[in-house]
Amino acid sequence: MLTKTTYTKIKDAFSFNTSLFKQFTMLLCFGLIGLVSTAQETVIILDQPGSGTFVAPCGVTKIFVEAWGAGSAGGGSSNSNRGGQRGNAGDYSSIEYNLVEEGLTFSYTIGEGGKGVVGTNGGQSSDRTIMQGGKNNAFYIGVNQANNGGQIAYGDQAAEDGEDAANDADGISIGAGGLGNDAGDGYDGGPGAGGGGGTQVNGAPAKGGDGGDGYIRITMTYGNNNSTQYCLTEFQTIEAITHVNFAGIDYASNTTSSQENELFCTQVGTVVQGSDNNEITIKGNTNGNYKNYYVAYIDWNQDGDFNDSNEKYDIGENENSTGIDSENASGNINVPSIAKLGTTTMRIIKTGEDDGYANGACNEYQKGQAEDYTLVVKEFAEKEASCKTWVGDNGIGWFVSSNWEPKGIPTANDCVIINTLNGNSNPKIKGYETTGNSNGIAYAKSITILGDYSQLTLSVQAELQVTEFISSNSPIYITDGSSLIMEDGYLESSANGTIEDNSLLTVKNFSLTSTNASWDINDTSVLIIDETLSLDGDITLNENASLIQSSEDTNLSSGTFTMNRTSTTAHNTDYTYWSSPVQNFNIDNISTTSYRYEWLPTIDNKYGKWSKVSNTNMTVGKGYIIRGENYTASFQNNKPNNGTINTTITRGTYNGSDYIDISSTAVTKLDDNWNLIGNPYPSAINADDFLTENSDSLDTGSSVGTIEGGIRIWTHASELSSGNDTPFYANESASYNADDYITYTLAGSSPSGFDGYIASGQGFFVLMKHAASTPNTVTFTNDMRSYTSEYSNSDFYRTSNTKNRIWLDLIDSEEISSNMLLGYFDDASDAKDPLYDAVIMNSDNTCIYSIIEDEAFVIQGKANPFLETDKVALGLISTKEDVFTIGINKVDGVFETDQDIYLEDTYTNVVHDLRNSPYQFTTEAGTFNDRFILRYQDKSLSVDDVIADSEFRIIATKNFIKASTTTNTINDIVIFDVLGRVIYQANKLNTSEVKLDQLKPTNSPLIVKATLTNGTTKTQKIIY
Repeated sequence: MLTKTTYTKIKDAFSFNTSLFKQFTMLLCFGLIGLVSTAQETVIILDQPGSGTFVAPCGVTKIFVEAWGAGSAGGGSSNSNRGGQRGNAGDYSSIEYNLVEEGLTFSYTIGEGGKGVVGTNGGQSSDRTIMQGGKNNAFYIGVNQANNGGQIAYGDQAAEDGEDAANDADGISIGAGGLGNDAGDGYDGGPGAGGGGGTQVNGAPAKGGDGGDGYIRITMTYGNNNSTQYCLTEFQTIEAITHVNFAGIDYASNTTSSQENELFCTQVGTVVQGSDNNEITIKGNTNGNYKNYYVAYIDWNQDGDFNDSNEKYDIGENENSTGIDSENASGNINVPSIAKLGTTTMRIIKTGEDDGYANGACNEYQKGQAEDYTLVVKEFAEKEASCKTWVGDNGIGWFVSSNWEPKGIPTANDCVIINTLNGNSNPKIKGYETTGNSNGIAYAKSITILGDYSQLTLSVQAELQVTEFISSNSPIYITDGSSLIMEDGYLESSANGTIEDNSLLTVKNFSLTSTNASWDINDTSVLIIDETLSLDGDITLNENASLIQSSEDTNLSSGTFTMNRTSTTAHNTDYTYWSSPVQNFNIDNISTTSYRYEWLPTIDNKYGKWSKVSNTNMTVGKGYIIRGENYTASFQNNKPNNGTINTTITRGTYNGSDYIDISSTAVTKLDDNWNLIGNPYPSAINADDFLTENSDSLDTGSSVGTIEGGIRIWTHASELSSGNDTPFYANESASYNADDYITYTLAGSSPSGFDGYIASGQGFFVLMKHAASTPNTVTFTNDMRSYTSEYSNSDFYRTSNTKNRIWLDLIDSEEISSNMLLGYFDDASDAKDPLYDAVIMNSDNTCIYSIIEDEAFVIQGKANPFLETDKVALGLISTKEDVFTIGINKVDGVFETDQDIYLEDTYTNVVHDLRNSPYQFTTEAGTFNDRFILRYQDKSLSVDDVIADSEFRIIATKNFIKASTTTNTINDIVIFDVLGRVIYQANKLNTSEVKLDQLKPTNSPLIVKATLTNGTTKTQKIIY
C-alpha cells in the first residue's frame, strides 16, 4: 500500500506537514501519496515499498525525479560485548524530464530495506527502486544496497551506526542511519539509510536495525517560464459545479464530486483579444432550495495568480437546482485588448448563500467548489468595421479625417487602434484644434495602443472621452491642462505614462500590468479612480499631484506607490507638520538625523508636550513634526491610504478654572484637549467636509461630534512679509505674524489666504470637545477628498451660503501682527458654534479676538442677516507696554460696499472709522476684554437708552480691577472668592468707574458683582 509523507522545501530547510494532501488528490490517479505546493514548485514523495503508477497532472511542463535505493540491515550479535556492523545506504540517482505531456504515465517500483536478523548478519534490501517514463523512455535509478551488515568478529568493539542516506541534488541527506545499540537490538535506518548494529545483552542475542526503504521524490514545475502553480480555493463543504459552457468549452462534471478543486486542463476554450461578447453559462447543484453564486477568474496576464483588477467576473446566480435541470447562471466576459497571447487558466468558483459572491480565488468558503479550465487567447482582429485605425497620412492631428482608416474622425461609437507606423508620427490631441470637431473634444469607444514605438499625447487643454477602455503597450502623455475622461471605463497599461501641468485622468478602474510600467503624476495633476487601483508597476505622485479614490479600500498592489512632498521651511530650525499618505511608513524614512516629535495631549502638566519618536511606523491619520529646511519626504509603499479611516484622539481630565502654573504659563481646561492629526490620503481633503463630519453640532456641549473650533495649520515660522500687514490700506508696511498657526473654520481662515483644502501629507491640530468621551476618534472619508474647488463635492461646500466677513490685524511697534476673523453666515448662530467659531490657541501671545460668553475667539461666525445695529465686543492680550495699531486686513460680502466699520475705544471714548485708516493706541501689558467694540454705526446713530453688555464692563489687569459704565453710575461692588466668601465690598459709590488696586494679586479666580443705580447688575469671573 502507498502512504504519504509531505513537506515544504524552502531554502534547504524541511518542515513536515500532512494537512495539504487532500487539496491535491485530484492531480493523481492512484492511491495516497504526499505532496506540497511552494512558491516555486510542487513536490510529490513516494516512500512505500511496492509498485505503482504516477500520472503527470495538467499544467506541468517539467519533472525532476530523484530516487534513493533501499538500505541494508545492520548486523546482529550473539556474543557478549561484540556489536554488529553498520548497514549501508542505498545509491542515489536523478534525472530531469522536460516537455511533459499531460496524462503521461510513469511506472515505478520502490525497494524494501533489508531486515535485521537476531544473532547474525543483517538482510539485504529487495527490489531495485526504479521509475519508467512513457513512450518506452525507461530509466532505472536508485540502486539498492547489496552489502548487508555483519557481526563484528572479534574484540570488544561497540555496535556501529548505520550509514546515512545519500545526499540529494542540494547536498542534503533525506534519512539518518539507524543508531547502533551497545545493549540490545540496533535501530532502524531512515529512508534510503542503513540500519544500526545490535549487541547481545545478558546472553540474549540481538538483531541489527532494519534498513530504510527506497524513496522517490518528484519535483514538478508548472506553466510557462517556470511560473507558479495557482493557489487553491478551499471549502468547508463541497457542493459541485456540474456544467460549464464558455468559448468552446461545453463540459459536464459529476454532480456529487468530493474534490474542492477540480482540474480540467484538457477542456480548452478560445477567446480573442479585445472581444466583448463572450457568453458564459454555469450550472451547479444547490443541494436544496438555496441560492448559489458563480464567479469566473481568468489570468489574462499569465502571471500565475488571479489578483489583477480585470481578472474577476461575477457571472450570476442559480437557485433550487439539482445541477442537471434548466437552472443556470449566465453572464458575459469582456476580454482585455492587452490580454497576453497564448494559454492561460480560467477558474470557476461556486459559493453558497452565506458566502455570497467569491471575493478571492485563494480564500476559504463555507460551501461550493472550484474548477480550472484552459483558455487560449488569440490575437486581436487586425481591423473591424466599427474601428478606426491611425495611419497618420496628414500629420499628427487627431481631428484630421485623412489620418484615419477608414477616413473620418473617431466618434464615441468607434474603437480606435494605434499601431507603430514606419516614418509616421503618433497622434496628438490638442485642445485648440477644432477642425471637424466643433467642441474640441476627442471621442472613442475604446483605444488600443499596440507596438513598441506607438504613443498617445494630449496637450494644450485637450479633452478625450472614452466610454469603455484603453489598453496600451506604449506610453500615454497627458499634459498642458488636458483631461482624459473614462468615468465608466478602465485603463490597462503595460508601459509608462505621464500626467503633468495641471492635467486630469478620470477612470473607473486603473491597472498597471507590467512590473516595468511606471506612471508619473506631476505638478498639480490628478488621477481620479472610481473603483480599483491595481499595481504591478509603479505610480509616483510628485509635489502637489493627487490620487483620489471614491470607493472603499480596493487597492491591489504588488508594485510601488510613491508620493514626494517637499518642505519649504524658512529656517533649518523650523518644523514641518507631516502625516503619511501610505500604509506602514517608518518616520525614519524621512530622516534619521533630524528631530522628530509627536504631540501627547494627556500628561501631568495639563497642557500636553512634544515627545521624541524614531524608528516607528507613522499611525494613519496622526500628525508628526520633523525639523529641517527645504527637504523632500518620499512616502513609499505598495498601498496608498484609501477609504474610511478612524484616528484616535484623546484629552485630559482637568475641568477646573484657569490658572497660572509655576512656569508662568496660563492654563485652561482646554489646553490638554489639543490633538495633532493629519490628512491620511494622497490628495487634499476639504476642511469644511472634515469639520462637519467631526463637529456635527452647533452645540459645543453636545455629545455629537468629537472636535470643535476648526483646524490649526503651522505656517513655518514666517519671515517679514507684506502678506501679514493690513493690505486694506495702500500705505501700510510689512509685518511679522505673531502666531504661525493658520486657524480655519467654516467662517474662513485667520489670517486670510487659506482656501480650505488640507494638503496631502499635512499635519494639523484640532481641539477635542471637552464634553466628548475619551479616547475617541475623528473620521476621514473619501467624500472629503479633493484638490480644487472645481472638482470638489459641491453638494456640501456651501457655495450658496452668504458670507459677509471682516479680517482685523493687531500690529505692534515691531511690526508683529495678530489676526482675527469676524463673519456673518446663513447657518451660523450668535452663540458658540463649533463649525464656525475657534478659540485662541495660545493666551501667552499678543493677540486680538472677539468675546463669546467670556471666552476669547480668533474666529467668530454670527448669524445672517447682517444688521447695522450689531456690536461685537473685542478683546486683546498684550505681553508688553507698547503702541499698537488695529486695522482692516480684508473684507468681503456686504463689507465690500460702503458699509461703515467703526472701532470704539471705551478707555478713550473714541469711535474711529476703520475704513479711512487704522486705529493707533497705547496700552500696558495685560488682558483687556472691555476696551474695544466693533460697530457699524457712529455713536450718534446708536441706541443710547439701551445699556448693552459691552457698555457695562468689568476687567482685571495685573495691577488693578476696574468696573465702568458709559451711560449710568455704579452704586455698589462686591468681590467673592470661588467658595463664595466676600473678600471686598463697597456701597453707595455713585460713580461711573471704580478702580480697585488695594487687593493683592494672587493669580486666582475671583467673581466680581457690580450694580448700577438703575438696578442693572453684572457678574463676571476674572483671574487676579
